[in-house]
Amino acid sequence: MTYIAPVKDMLFVMNELAGLSDIIAYPRFSALGINAELIPQLLEKAAKNKKRPKTLIFKDPQDLPKLVTTACNEIEDGYDSLISSCGNIALIDRIYQKCIHHTKRHLDDRPIKEFSDEAHKLITIRSLCESLRALDYYSASLHDAMTSTANSHTIGVNRAIYEFVTPINQGFSTEFALEAATIGAQIHKCWNFSPEIELSKISANDVSVYIHDLVMNKTIRDGGVVGRVLIRKIEKTEADLKDSASLNALVILKYLSMGREALQMAIECLVKNVKTESDIGYRSGKAYLQICGIVLSAWQMARAVLAAERLHDDDNYFYETKIITASFLWQTYYLAFKLY
Repeated sequence: MTYIAPVKDMLFVMNELAGLSDIIAYPRFSALGINAELIPQLLEKAAKNKKRPKTLIFKDPQDLPKLVTTACNEIEDGYDSLISSCGNIALIDRIYQKCIHHTKRHLDDRPIKEFSDEAHKLITIRSLCESLRALDYYSASLHDAMTSTANSHTIGVNRAIYEFVTPINQGFSTEFALEAATIGAQIHKCWNFSPEIELSKISANDVSVYIHDLVMNKTIRDGGVVGRVLIRKIEKTEADLKDSASLNALVILKYLSMGREALQMAIECLVKNVKTESDIGYRSGKAYLQICGIVLSAWQMARAVLAAERLHDDDNYFYETKIITASFLWQTYYLAFKLY
């Protein structure tokens, strides 16, 4: 089967979660003549021609916003997988598409409780992919914001959050790529269904680098300050979900609040008990990486639900599917929060 880049979902995340319109309005990028119509053309042309998308329209792709190049990199990596956050997202999406092709089925809008075991596996892979994409693009938007202003406070805040999220993107997406490959193998009922199984060669050392960076450099060093800033942002989303008052929003609000509390407890526990690297083992560090990855990626999916509810009438099927995927993701994570 041929990989098809999910341009529609990529554009949804770029526009509704990462603030593409604000980014291309920065003086740094406005001079390039980028507009809301040109970027979809860029991505769709790249997906259709299977070429390096950044070079299709712009002579110097280095001038593009990081948010745009992140989406372009995901398309490229879909055809030539790399071990990076973009590559992992593209790889998970490719696994999902191969599983859909293998099972010859698409997920409809039935209630989650009616999904078969096979359908649960499929929607799990899809939810992993979409939540990681949302977090990765959010991170890219932070980079664009911090490099497009002279305000030192704005630069400092965005840089700190961007640097905090970066090891989460890398380490957590690697973990999920392995999970998706395992689920894909279960669906195909064999362990060599595609080259993605080569991910099994990734060692614990590949993830431990990101764990060390997240724990020691991004949490302990500043006493958990950046983590608390993110918690306040999550609380803002909780307030938005409460204001929405829809059934989906209220259900997700319950899970998001639980996830935020788990993240807050994890941060406070680390700051209180960890002074040196020897104070935390690999398993504890990995658990912290997973909590951060789960809460922050699923937080973006909660934001996606709010956007999907607002835009629902524009494309009923697409946005309803987005809401179902986000609800499934949060119900899946509910058990993880209870364990933590």
